[in-house]
Amino acid sequence: SCRTKSLRSEREALETSLFEVQQQLVQLESGREQLETEIQSLRLRCETTTAELRRVRADGENALAQSEREREALSQALSTTQQESQQALRTAITDHQEEAERLTAENEALRHSLESEQEAALRRVRQEAEEQFLRAERDREDLRDEVRSLQHDRDQSLLQAETEKQQVSHI
Repeated sequence: SCRTKSLRSEREALETSLFEVQQQLVQLESGREQLETEIQSLRLRCETTTAELRRVRADGENALAQSEREREALSQALSTTQQESQQALRTAITDHQEEAERLTAENEALRHSLESEQEAALRRVRQEAEEQFLRAERDREDLRDEVRSLQHDRDQSLLQAETEKQQVSHI
């Protein structure tokens, strides 16, 4: 009877441990879902960055097209002006072209820089997400192993209790 109480107590302790491990598994699953939500949020931020990059690129192209239209207008004005103003207009056009080229070069450098930053950020986000996912998987596997071990121990204890009970009943 004392042995039965002891085994019953041990069984209850094992069942409590099993319940706690199951609760931890539920918490891990919740953590994994939270990680997936964060990954989705990061993907959305990457898409927003891509859209912003497209907008910046379009703005740069519009500025370049506007500069080209202005240059053509200056060229047309140059052909209609008198001889003495031609040199001044040529200088203005040259300056304007250099500015357009400088702006184009700056825009290209900015585009390249933004793309590089975006790719690096995306790599970091993917790597962090992968690491968090792998950690969660390892934790989950560890908990599964622990649950299996606890179940095995419980089964062994129950088997031993049954064996002892049969031996006692034979005596």
